[in-house]
Amino acid sequence: MPKNYQISQYDLPLSADGYFDIPLADGTLKRVGIIRAHLEEDAGKNLHEGLDHTRVDLNRAGTPLLEIVTQPDIENAEEAYTFCVELQRLVRFLGISDADMQKGQMRFEPNVNVAITHEGREYRTPISEVKNLNSFRSVRGAIEYEIHRQVTAWEADHSYTLENVGKLNFGWDDAHERTEFQRGKEESHDYRYFPDPDLVPVTTDDEWVEGNRVAIGELPVARQRRFMSDYGISTKDCEIILADATTASLYESAVNSGVEPKVVTRQFVGVWNNLAASACETIGSLGLSADVVAEMARIVEDGTISAGSAARLAERLYQDRAGGWRSPRDLAGELGLIQERDEGAGAAGSMKRSRPIRRPSRMRWARTNAKQRPRPAFCADKS
Repeated sequence: MPKNYQISQYDLPLSADGYFDIPLADGTLKRVGIIRAHLEEDAGKNLHEGLDHTRVDLNRAGTPLLEIVTQPDIENAEEAYTFCVELQRLVRFLGISDADMQKGQMRFEPNVNVAITHEGREYRTPISEVKNLNSFRSVRGAIEYEIHRQVTAWEADHSYTLENVGKLNFGWDDAHERTEFQRGKEESHDYRYFPDPDLVPVTTDDEWVEGNRVAIGELPVARQRRFMSDYGISTKDCEIILADATTASLYESAVNSGVEPKVVTRQFVGVWNNLAASACETIGSLGLSADVVAEMARIVEDGTISAGSAARLAERLYQDRAGGWRSPRDLAGELGLIQERDEGAGAAGSMKRSRPIRRPSRMRWARTNAKQRPRPAFCADKS
């Protein structure tokens, strides 16, 4: 730090003794303990970018940083990857941060060591902390590499243990996909903590904590399991529908109005998500009401308009939103998108197109069935 020390809530964190549930590949949940979540100042950093000298970057020095410290409950690289993905998802869902890792808004520093049982005795390899990882791929790669490196080092020398070597700091070389030793790591007493005389402790009471718990509501993992059970949506669809709390609430309100969930889901991951992506917004930030979403789904469900016309109608609704969101049914009539019913064709009726279909003779038609899976509507410069 430029002032030569860092302020931290090390001994008086606002949050402690918590947990975070993550979904595993087999559909179960794993509980990862949280030791504490505390505020501290972001630090300056040294930059080594293939130059013959080191540069010092102080652009973020002194800005608030929230550090979350977990219990050693994560057992492998895949679980760590899932933990990081779900944590970013939670942060975005609650509107805390964009958590854009490329912009330094979220970073991970896994601490890795291995328990090896040999001839009835357990050996623990030195703890390696891999610093400042800025992608999920790097988190998985660094952990997998460190596990292999540590086992190989112990096999070559059984004295390569935590007791003999201690803790080590490593960097991650993304180009060569390997860790690089930086320095030995200090213990907590080496930091020489002392109270800052200018900062008073922050105290909270149970009423304040409970009020925040109620305001936050259902978290993404629990909400996803309920949506999948109640509405039959897939994990991939949940990535879009649960992108943020506003989008999730909009979806649920529309479904609860009595519309078929599958129709609403298809329009969310297709029509509304594409519209949001073109506007560099999330679906929840488009300003839609549940009534508009439900009516749009309803007129597709009852055959008033075709599924293909829904995208055009949604785009026009968004363009005309300045005067308030119009009724999708009314606007569809103005645009000539309503399909006419031929009641005389049968008891159930049939649809009659407003324009004839011209089929050229002696022409071969090709049909493609390739489907591209939609992605959450995140713009390049926004989450």
